[in-house]
Amino acid sequence: MPPLRSLVSVPHLTLHRKAFIALAALLLALLLIFVGFSRLGLQRGLGPYVAEIELARMDWLAERLQAHHTQAGGWDSLRGQSSLWGRLTHPGGGPRGPGGARPPQRLAARPPVGASWHDHPPSFQCQ
Repeated sequence: MPPLRSLVSVPHLTLHRKAFIALAALLLALLLIFVGFSRLGLQRGLGPYVAEIELARMDWLAERLQAHHTQAGGWDSLRGQSSLWGRLTHPGGGPRGPGGARPPQRLAARPPVGASWHDHPPSFQCQ
């Protein structure tokens, strides 16, 4: 029986090909490690952050609804008034465009030419 090598044509691996395969495998391994750590970091860090923001929004909404209930003496003023409910449940309660979207608000003007944001920090307005 003839040797297996003579039956199957195996390309000869030169030093360049071996180096390319090694570097490609290393790059793939590093990419998989990076994706794994990124996913782990986002799961551990982003989840609690988003939950904290949502709880702050819910606290704000509860305070606002409580103030309306105290001021109006009940919930009867909200029945059938979707615009009042929209103003109570959305910060600012300003005008809304098609689909209920609020027009974008400009938070800060650009600093003067030659100045940096450190000299003129942006002003954030919470409503």
